Amino acid sequence: MKDPLKFFLIAGEPSGDLHGAKLIKAIKSLQPLSSFMGHGGYLMEKEGMKIVEHCNKLSVMGFKEVIVHLPRMLTIMNNTVELVNKVRPDRIILIDYPGFNLRFAKKVSKFRIPISYFILRSEE
Repeated sequence: MKDPLKFFLIAGEPSGDLHGAKLIKAIKSLQPLSSFMGHGGYLMEKEGMKIVEHCNKLSVMGFKEVIVHLPRMLTIMNNTVELVNKVRPDRIILIDYPGFNLRFAKKVSKFRIPISYFILRSEE
């Protein structure tokens, strides 16, 4: 068995929490000793992820709501970048949530940690 890996995941919405929980479960089936931390919800927490910020606090929609919550979101962004630099996970997995995750990916790219961007697609 390979050494356990540290994953940092960000899901900012309930749908991301659902898919993130399934992803964690799949990774654990291959790497049972791996650890998970980041932003997500109750489903990801149930699968063993240490929640840094709950996705209920991250989900903002609409221009006015974004403006109102901008200072808090910038603080969360900066704190998350600092945490990733401190923890140094083996991989960062960003689940959809482009408004936050694409900016976050740009900021943490300097740490040279592999980043996967997990985009959900609805089937029709």
